[in-house]
Amino acid sequence: MKGALVVCLVLVNIISQGFAEEKSSYPIASPLANFKWRIYNPQSVSTRYAIITQFIANNSLVVIPEKIHKISVKKIDRSAFFRCSEMSYIIFPDTVNHIGSSAFNRCSQLSKIIIPKEVSIIRASTFFRCFNLNSVQMSENVYSIREYAFSHCRSLKEITIPSKVSVIENNAFSECLSLERVVFLGNAPKENPEVFQRSEPIIYRSEKSKGWKETWCGRPVKIITDSSS
Repeated sequence: MKGALVVCLVLVNIISQGFAEEKSSYPIASPLANFKWRIYNPQSVSTRYAIITQFIANNSLVVIPEKIHKISVKKIDRSAFFRCSEMSYIIFPDTVNHIGSSAFNRCSQLSKIIIPKEVSIIRASTFFRCFNLNSVQMSENVYSIREYAFSHCRSLKEITIPSKVSVIENNAFSECLSLERVVFLGNAPKENPEVFQRSEPIIYRSEKSKGWKETWCGRPVKIITDSSS
């Protein structure tokens, strides 16, 4: 009798978890105890938000909470994940709209990053020395990539630059020794001479985009065709 009761309880638990998964597709957040955080403008219900200031664990998978004490998480602070050497993947909620400079600096095992859709600037040294980073997906709202943002990402072979990007600062992709292909979805950004210092990618751009020459920042420019896409 007791065994049957245990089985029933297990089944109820599994079914309830299934309903929970259907209700929300966002995965279970990492324990709040793993983070240091603060609330910006805590007295204002309309403008307050939570800021992740530091990750104090060192897990391979990190899931940022959507809310802290019912307050939306909107900002990852400067150097919040500096030297998290075991982290290989991180999941952000859509609420995040700001990632601070050097936020993931020297996260040597980080392999994949999907930038939240509301983030518009990839700040200085955000992914500096992320040696294993091989997949980057930037949102269409990104318009600026700051200096050293992806410098020394030695496993990065290809990256797509969103159409709104108008500024890429020097050394943004320096020392990316495996970088072979950079696809621009929009017009040519302003040139800076050392964007690809010690990196040798080929630039690909659409035929209808404007402002391109035969080279950009010292690298050859080709038009995207069916065979190159």
